[in-house]
Amino acid sequence: MLISLVLGGFVGAVLGLTGAGGGILAVPALVVG
Repeated sequence: MLISLVLGGFVGAVLGLTGAGGGILAVPALVVG
């Protein structure tokens, strides 16, 4: 569960740097993680 949270947050952060769409994906990723 912790790994999922870390990976989800990392991926969300990376996508967030590439565009606003990443920020939207980061929220559910953190919630699910």
